[in-house]
Amino acid sequence: MDWQPNTQAIEITPTTELPDLLFTRLNRWGAIEMTGDDRKSYLQGQVTCDVVSLEQSQSTFGAHCDAKGKVWSAFRLCHIDNGYAMIQPQSALEKELTELKK
Repeated sequence: MDWQPNTQAIEITPTTELPDLLFTRLNRWGAIEMTGDDRKSYLQGQVTCDVVSLEQSQSTFGAHCDAKGKVWSAFRLCHIDNGYAMIQPQSALEKELTELKK
């Protein structure tokens, strides 16, 4: 089967009626995936959001801060197959990953 999607660019304004399905590229966004047996307890001690009570169908905003409260990154946390994903700007990923590995 040779299937090609029928896609076209549209200009969006505040009054534009959106189609039923819309895709957009998020080239400046990325994710850090956390897996492993202690992922929930480890993250709970590292970030500002409540990881323990986050339901499988939910996501939440959070931040990762240093000991003085300075924010290293802000992210959206959600469940993935075997863990969590911290979705955030690409520009924050390297620093965030370094801090999480400490």
